[in-house]
Amino acid sequence: MFELEPGAHNALQLATSSVMAGDVARGKTWLMKFDQLNHASREVPCASAYVNFISALAQAGHARETLPYLAWLRELHRQLKITDDMFLHQRGVPFFHVFLENSWPLLRQCLDDKQLLDWHEAMLADLDEGGCAEVRAWLAQQLPAPAANDEAFKESP
Repeated sequence: MFELEPGAHNALQLATSSVMAGDVARGKTWLMKFDQLNHASREVPCASAYVNFISALAQAGHARETLPYLAWLRELHRQLKITDDMFLHQRGVPFFHVFLENSWPLLRQCLDDKQLLDWHEAMLADLDEGGCAEVRAWLAQQLPAPAANDEAFKESP
């Protein structure tokens, strides 16, 4: 497939297919190839590609392998700062609430309560007011009361 049409889309397809077939290392190699090709062509929104790769990893039972890609999406949201759905949609970035909802089960498998709190709190200094409120509400809903009601959490920006 890639030999006939060596584009970013096909590299991404090979990345996700490799992961689903159990070859995570090969999948990561193809994702790097995707990044290289897509950097020049802008064929596929990068955030969408990473979401597809994360989904393949999750479906194949490799939650821990999703962490760097989830962190990449988190950092993308931090850089954009704006969490408005229309703003994100126009840039091919997952809606912020969808990102929180879909990343949670994977993060929950890999991180304890304190690490989950820290992972999410890292966004608070950079997001708009609505995004910060959404993170706080999400954590208060998901984490046991002592972690979500921690004094440091309440005083975060």
